[in-house]
Amino acid sequence: MNKLSEIVYNKICEYNIQVTTQNKIDNNNHVFVTESMILFVNSKEKSLAFSFYATAIPEIVANYVLILKEIKEINTFNVMESFLHDEHGNFVAGEKAFELAKIGSKNKILEDVCKQNVYKGILEHAKCFIC
Repeated sequence: MNKLSEIVYNKICEYNIQVTTQNKIDNNNHVFVTESMILFVNSKEKSLAFSFYATAIPEIVANYVLILKEIKEINTFNVMESFLHDEHGNFVAGEKAFELAKIGSKNKILEDVCKQNVYKGILEHAKCFIC
């Protein structure tokens, strides 16, 4: 890991942001994957590009951006499109990622309502033993 990548890694660890995966692409480029974002460090250009998961909470995104801006060694910050993985594991970015997230949210809400109705039906119509 080059010096700039190490500085970035130490900064995100300082704020308890867990790195799930990290890869050295070449001598100048390193990638860090966390639960809600991907960071691309280019030590030659002293730049940091980052992309957030489309379902990331805006307050967390804002906090992470402020944390990354604390790194004085970075000259350029690039915000990339948000992303998501579809049900087949394909990478989806931009507006399509937000549409997919919205569909996922609707499906989760419908699933929860159906579960609650099943539980309610069981409780209302189940024959219980008298103790």
